[in-house]
Amino acid sequence: IKVALIAGDFSQHEDLRSNKFEILSRPTGLSNKVDTRVASQSPANTLKALGTAGSGVIFARNNGFGITGGAYGIDKMYGISGLNGFDPNKRITSFAASATKAIRLAMNKLDRGDVIVIQLAANIRNSFEFGAGSVPVTVLKPVYDIVKKATDKGIVVVTCAGDGGTNLGNPKNDNKRIINYVNSEDDGSIVVGSGDTVDRSADSFTTIGKRVDVFSYGMDVSTTDFNGFLNFQRNSNKPLATYTNNFAGSSWLLY
Repeated sequence: IKVALIAGDFSQHEDLRSNKFEILSRPTGLSNKVDTRVASQSPANTLKALGTAGSGVIFARNNGFGITGGAYGIDKMYGISGLNGFDPNKRITSFAASATKAIRLAMNKLDRGDVIVIQLAANIRNSFEFGAGSVPVTVLKPVYDIVKKATDKGIVVVTCAGDGGTNLGNPKNDNKRIINYVNSEDDGSIVVGSGDTVDRSADSFTTIGKRVDVFSYGMDVSTTDFNGFLNFQRNSNKPLATYTNNFAGSSWLLY
């Protein structure tokens, strides 16, 4: 089984180093329009931290130190940036294009039964504050189309619901992208929301409603970190050897 994680960026963390882990693309067009959480952290460090954390949840090695990923025994792990070619001045259209490009790259590496995990969410509001309008990236039609092609090919696609607190099933929702998305044919992906660590009930900030299939751990997740970002530490002497026990949300990347 091969898994492709589509996120912002990645690092060569000590607990991810393996000839089975390959980074296929890196982000371009970085701007300050990224949810940084820690004011002192650059957009580049933000993206590396989030992709590193997502990679650790899946792939962190069973090597006697650090943490162990839930699917550490897979045959291959690919890291693919969904922001390669991204232009922050064109926001939604550019993000749709760069995310679609990433999914297409993943499809070229995967076979039926392999997995694409999309750790990116779309921002449908004119705000870059945490959670503002964050919804599944498949709300963007080009991304929906390429995901549908992937699932039709037999690839399992898992995508985050987003952290926007949006109810996709709200009949009063007047956003045309959401209306078109919920009324369209199911793209076949598994949409995962952020759930309580005890009973998996939906966290207050997660996107909910039609198309959200399941809620998984959304708080206090232990995983690999980059530069102490997720533990709100700064100036770490070993940026590729830090860990966190408070990774949270279904996605932290909002565009």
